[in-house]
This record gives sequence, structure tokens and C-alpha cells, in this order.
Amino acid sequence: MSYILFGYLLVFLNIRINGFDIMPDFIGYLLIFAGVNKFRERNSYFSKARFWALFMGVVAFSDLLHLEIITIESELFMMLLVFVSVFFTVIPLYLMYVITRGIAELEWETGAYLGEDKLMQAWKINAIATFLLCILTAPLTGIFHIDSGMIFLMTVLMVCILLVNIAWVICFYRCKKRYDAAEAEMTAQQNENDVLAD
Repeated sequence: MSYILFGYLLVFLNIRINGFDIMPDFIGYLLIFAGVNKFRERNSYFSKARFWALFMGVVAFSDLLHLEIITIESELFMMLLVFVSVFFTVIPLYLMYVITRGIAELEWETGAYLGEDKLMQAWKINAIATFLLCILTAPLTGIFHIDSGMIFLMTVLMVCILLVNIAWVICFYRCKKRYDAAEAEMTAQQNENDVLAD
């Protein structure tokens, strides 16, 4: 789980020096991929997460290379750009959901409380704020008029998403600590049973 934790830290922390991101997102997504890959046989959610983590790693790498599409000035093209933007906003959110559900399965499997409910609560708030932000970005296409009130609300939503992402990472760290403790306890119990069997 450490790979997933460090991967999300890289994804959420954007530290730039002279415009260069010293903590590239694609490395974060590759770490997430490595982390969920270790748990792929534990439940199907982690198997699903592998594809989307790798997909986002490729997307983030192309963004690092500043690969851009040709711009065409038309209302249809602008709508397409909005759709693509929403798609690439929803996928990381879906990836976070799948990993959260994977933790829920681990919680059931180990019989130990890992804190999946806190993860899911943070994810739901993130999803609502992201959904509202996607709706409010529609004015940027020129379809609707954008005013200072909308800009303020969009800023509030972006700050909310940032804070909820931080909360999710903190909850995930606590889940990791509880999982490690549960696994250590199960291993100790298994060793004790093996000694008694001998």
C-alpha cells in the first residue's frame, strides 16, 4: 500500500520550479499501478484499478511532454474539448473510487476495521465538488456568460477538492497502518498455529 500512498502524494502535490513539475504526475500514477498490482489477486477492484492507473500514467506523461491537439475555432469543437476535459477529470475520481472499494473488500477479508468508511466519505465529497466544478466550467466554452460570482464559487470548489484529496490521503495512510497491523497479527497467529501443530 505504500506505493499507492506515495503515488497519490505525487499526484496531488504540484511543486513547480521555473514551470517544471519536479514531482511529475505520471510517476505517481505508475507508483499507484505498482501498488494496486500487488493486490490484484486479493479482489477484482484492484485489478480494475491497474488499467486506469496505467491509463492515467500515459495521459500524465503526454501532458508532461506538452502534447497538444490542433485547435479549431468552432462551437462543436469547444464542446468536444469540454467533454474530453470532463472525461480526464472523472477517470482519476473513478480510480480513487475503485481503490476505496478495494480497501472495503480487504476490510471484509481481514475482519479488521481499516477505515474504508472515512475514505468513502472523503471520496463522496470530492465527487460532488468535482461534479459541480465540471458544471461551472461550461461557461468557459463561451456558451454561457461567466461572472465574478461563478469565479468565486469555482475557486471555493477547487480549494474544497484540494482539501478533500489531502483528507483522503491521510485516511488512506491510516488504512495502511491498520492493514499492516492486521497482517502482522494474522502472520503471528499463523506462526503460532504452525508451532502448536508441530
